[in-house]
Amino acid sequence: MRRAFAWRKFGRIMAFALAILLVSGVFAWGVNKLFTITMVEVSGEGIAVAVDETSLPKNLLFFPVSDVQDQILKENPLVGSVSLKRKYPGTLVITAVPRKPFVIAGVGGETYALDDQGVVLSQYPSAADLPVIHLSLSPVQPGDTVADPIVLTAVRFLRETASVLRVWEIAPFESSGLQARAEG
Repeated sequence: MRRAFAWRKFGRIMAFALAILLVSGVFAWGVNKLFTITMVEVSGEGIAVAVDETSLPKNLLFFPVSDVQDQILKENPLVGSVSLKRKYPGTLVITAVPRKPFVIAGVGGETYALDDQGVVLSQYPSAADLPVIHLSLSPVQPGDTVADPIVLTAVRFLRETASVLRVWEIAPFESSGLQARAEG
């Protein structure tokens, strides 16, 4: 009698463990099947962003948003910010916002539009309402960050004083200084 009770108890425990294993397997399969990324929508406000879909994680439920944002920003230097939204059950929406021109730097024919971090956005800009830094730059390509510390100092000065003062021009002053000209 005791032996039959022990086998019955062992059978119940095994059945319970098998049921838990089966439910866990079905749950894991369902989560994996339901939340697999089937479509990636990439949009940008005036900028094209290429995303390698094969390098993205496949599960939308456990998607590492901040890691992928950092990767996109690193691979696309002209992108200022990027947002990722999950559209359940299987769509990832990537929206890229381009860097905005902040200042024009250069002398003569070599002028560049820079953002507020010193990243070159374009050569020969046509925007006339931006402040101008009259310092010569070595040739650079869009997406490069300006390496000249004097230009970066002028950009930082413009960025820090933008809320207080509307500077429209920065030019060399005497031998080692800069002169900012503001409205009024």
